[in-house]
Amino acid sequence: MTQYLTSAQGMPKDIEDLLTKRTCKFVWDNEGKNSVSMDTLSAPISKGGKNILHLKSRNEAIELKWLKSLLAPLKERPQWTFFAYNLIAKAAQTSPVVKPQARISPFTQTWSLSIKKLPPHLSRILKTAKKYNVR
Repeated sequence: MTQYLTSAQGMPKDIEDLLTKRTCKFVWDNEGKNSVSMDTLSAPISKGGKNILHLKSRNEAIELKWLKSLLAPLKERPQWTFFAYNLIAKAAQTSPVVKPQARISPFTQTWSLSIKKLPPHLSRILKTAKKYNVR
């Protein structure tokens, strides 16, 4: 259920951190002292792990899926992307000056934007794009 809602609405960072913390507490019987990293715990059992969901990686994969929709060719884009690009254009930084009608996409143009001016979910999608050098 959590991953379905995340794929539909996104997951705030604080919720992701809270669920990861609770997972670690559960795995370590509320002791909180874990000598094994979350990466090891999320590894398959055949590789010595416990096959626990690595929430951060899963959420990042969902954000990449949203990014793929955002970058799709114009005729294949879902309707939400047109609103997203409108919000992105409004978040353009004031310097250098780029006329509003010329702001098409920060992925194909050189103008930059202020991610802080965007809604949290769209902000996380763009941060993920930056992390993976999507241009």
